[in-house]
Amino acid sequence: MPSPLKFYNLVANKGCSSPFFSPPCARVHVALLAKHVPFELVEVTYSDLRSQHWRDKLGVHKATAPFVEREDATFLMDSFAIAKWLDEAYRDRPSLFLPEAPVPVDVGSVPYVAALERYKAFEKTCAAGLGPDFKLFAPILIRRFDPETAAYWSSDARLGDGVWDSVDAATEQDKAESVKAVQRFLTQLSNDHLLDGRLFISSATKPGMEDFFLFSHYRLLRAVSASLAAELFETPASGSCKAWLDRVHKLYPLEEARARDPST
Repeated sequence: MPSPLKFYNLVANKGCSSPFFSPPCARVHVALLAKHVPFELVEVTYSDLRSQHWRDKLGVHKATAPFVEREDATFLMDSFAIAKWLDEAYRDRPSLFLPEAPVPVDVGSVPYVAALERYKAFEKTCAAGLGPDFKLFAPILIRRFDPETAAYWSSDARLGDGVWDSVDAATEQDKAESVKAVQRFLTQLSNDHLLDGRLFISSATKPGMEDFFLFSHYRLLRAVSASLAAELFETPASGSCKAWLDRVHKLYPLEEARARDPST
């Protein structure tokens, strides 16, 4: 009997119930649940990823999470590539990119290819709109890492010249403006995708990868700070995101991840 798929999820430190904070990993976690694919969850750290072991295993110069080890012992890295493979490998189950389409979904069809492009565009839009909150969660998240990983995570080599300096220099007014910017973006997103009875972003009645992308960013915030996640996603200033979030949580409770979230 083949071994179950292994899903490698990023943590700050292993063996201490460290929160699952990575948005790309959260997207894959929910995608696996949505596709009803059994899996074994395996923790991995930035230190692990920088090791030669995982670079060799994955066949890359720079290893990143998430990645999966499939039943045939081959590895696949990158959340988009994994989601696309899940749709291709499990076509008898609802599509991640066309959730309302009848199964089996033709992954070579014009509508499916167009759905992939829509997702990529949505990802870019969200990355830009949610970007201001880096100054809010990064100073909290970095405290969870060991000194070596913290130095790497905040380095100019990883983030770009001066990015971490701007985080360190952020004033309370800067942070308040970041909160408002993200809330404005979420309100606009709600107005664009969650009006007229629409329940989800990817489609009117079923969630898909666009929903999982936004939800994965919420998961990052919740793994860092309960109050920050609530301030950004669960207030009237963030449009109808709270109702949307409740619907996603009902479908995908992620008990194992939520059990590790901080209480405050």
